[in-house]
Amino acid sequence: MNLVLSGKRDRRKFLLDTASGVWTRTSETLTDRGVVAFSGFADIRSIGLIGRRSVFVAVYVENGRCWMRVDDVTINLDDPEIQISRTASFPSVKGFRIQKGDASLVQCRYWWSDVHEWPDDDEVDIFLYVPTRFGTPTDRARFISAWSLMQTGLSAIEVANRLETDSAGAASYFQQLRTAFVVAMAACFVYFLAVFSAWDDFGPKGASQLNSVLLLVLHVVPVVGCGLFYFKVMRDSDLSKLQRCVQFIAVAFGAPPLGWLAAFFAAVVAAGGSP
Repeated sequence: MNLVLSGKRDRRKFLLDTASGVWTRTSETLTDRGVVAFSGFADIRSIGLIGRRSVFVAVYVENGRCWMRVDDVTINLDDPEIQISRTASFPSVKGFRIQKGDASLVQCRYWWSDVHEWPDDDEVDIFLYVPTRFGTPTDRARFISAWSLMQTGLSAIEVANRLETDSAGAASYFQQLRTAFVVAMAACFVYFLAVFSAWDDFGPKGASQLNSVLLLVLHVVPVVGCGLFYFKVMRDSDLSKLQRCVQFIAVAFGAPPLGWLAAFFAAVVAAGGSP
């Protein structure tokens, strides 16, 4: 697949054939206008402190995945075993490493002075840009979403507007989810008080121990589990888990009422129908 990449420091146009690995740096400078197959960033960097050599470095989107290439090594950044780090050994001496498990895939040191006071804002260094902007699944998903739209030929402004619209929709979904969660918690609490009171008035005598067990298993555990899952979805802002979270909430808050009713009638039947 032939991709168009933008120079990280000078916006110079790069062409990359991912099938053969051949890349070309052109004299054309890219603008914010849309370009079909526009897929990421590239740079030619000198690595090594004494015996320095130039290598091609790129980070791009292809087939819905995030990739990085350093020299002749291509790494799938979506691999959960991949770890990326950039370190500062001495002033103006930086280190970059990509490892998978215990195996080091890319490791190099290079001369570089960070431009800004806060290094994580120094985006012109592609070796810093990657670990800073791709450290979490959410960061990579955001990059993939943006560049998948850029590949269709949309301009940077059009992509920003599209992502802002999608983000507003996602925020609305999460707001609805938050409201539903609070309402479900309140309804379940009221129902619990009503059932517990009814059990004391009409339930079989000597069933207080059973009450405690049912309270723990059928109410507290599902609610706590549901809450933890809810906060995980909200923290990661992962809409792919939204439907599963809604289903989990429905089950968690539906199980206690059904369980209480089943246990109540079972206890009544076991006691011979007499309260």
